[in-house]
Parts: sequence; C-alpha cells; structure tokens
Amino acid sequence: WGLALPRLSSPVRAVLWATSWEPGGDRRIAAGTTALDRYTLVSGDEMQTFAIRWREARALLGRGGIVPCDGPEEARLAIECWTYDPARLADGDCADRLSLFLSLRDSRDERIQKELAALLEGVPW
Repeated sequence: WGLALPRLSSPVRAVLWATSWEPGGDRRIAAGTTALDRYTLVSGDEMQTFAIRWREARALLGRGGIVPCDGPEEARLAIECWTYDPARLADGDCADRLSLFLSLRDSRDERIQKELAALLEGVPW
C-alpha cells in the first residue's frame, strides 16, 4: 500500500456545479462528503455530491440533462466528473471506498482527513 499510494490518483477530472440533473438511464452515485457520510461518522455537506463518468457528463450537458451554474453559491448539487464510470465499482448507490479515498485525500478539511483511515478499514484487501 505504501508503495502504491503515491502512484494512485484521484478519479475526479472536474466538478460541475448544477441546479439540476436528470441522469436518464444512469443511476446517481453518491460521492464526496455525501458518500463519506454513509461510510463514516462525518456528516455530509448540505449540498449533495454525485459522480458520473466525464464522457457521460459532457453528453448530458449537450442534451440539457445537466443544467450547470457558475458556482456553489447558485448550485443545488455538485457533480464530480470521473475519469472512469463510478457505477462499475460502486457499492450500491455509493462510490467505492478506495476511489472515494483517492478523491478526498487532498482535502484540507480536518474532519475529512480524520475519517479517511476509517474509510479504508472496510476495504477487503
């Protein structure tokens, strides 16, 4: 783990701030603190965060399935655009623990950093 960790990167390519998202056939995969809330003692943020593959996010933006806005002040939800499909590794409707760890490990939020070790306790190695 110690040798692999520096070579692993966050799956998050970009974050879209949105006022609405109609995922169509895709299911919503909880990510960020929304997912961390389900695995640990951290309470999720008021604004929910979901993950979707970057390519699918671009398609939904083009069709109007995602209505973007300028920033978190106007947003009703955050959509993380991942380099791979988060649904493939998801635990139900929640991002998998390892991907979630990688997406949050650079967070400056102390409450998140405190829970990252607990997050990996449930990973079957």
